[in-house]
Amino acid sequence: MYKVKSIVFTCVLCIILLGCKQPSEPTSLVLLTAAAKFVEVNSFAMSYKQGIALAMATGNDVSIEGLSDNWEYLYIDTNTTVLPRRYYFHANSNGVGFDSSTSMHEGLWVITLSWFDNDSAVYIAENNGGAEFRSNNPNCTITAMLVGSVYPKAATDWYISYNHFSDNGYEKFLMVGIDANTGEVRFRSTD
Repeated sequence: MYKVKSIVFTCVLCIILLGCKQPSEPTSLVLLTAAAKFVEVNSFAMSYKQGIALAMATGNDVSIEGLSDNWEYLYIDTNTTVLPRRYYFHANSNGVGFDSSTSMHEGLWVITLSWFDNDSAVYIAENNGGAEFRSNNPNCTITAMLVGSVYPKAATDWYISYNHFSDNGYEKFLMVGIDANTGEVRFRSTD
């Protein structure tokens, strides 16, 4: 009986001590643009796997200043003699890291041209319908995606997407496609 009381006492003491521990403050992330950690991500990606190249960069919940707390970077194999794979990396104010790799099923294009940062792209999108969309849909989210393409010619584009979901599930959206070299608006698409 003494052994059981001792075990119960020890368990109760542990619960009390663990419950009295002050919760640690969550580390808040600093908001970044896509280019803010790109050199670090690219270096990390190249050390992880040779022969891969950037194909896409994506930020979700982007502010109207072009900032997000997390950016995802998709790299693809440039060696065509092997089954191509996708490699997913991320960056935030805490650092960069590798997420996963998968077999590649559809075509993606390596980003071969230089690009301006997404804060400029969001600014252009805001002046091409984004600000009005936000005014009409105050709970919308903004996503910024940098992609490479080869049709009709080699290009690097920012797709700035404004999305709003209503309570009944209906989605309203605006997407503005912007040449990431010249700032030219390539298209505007709405629901």
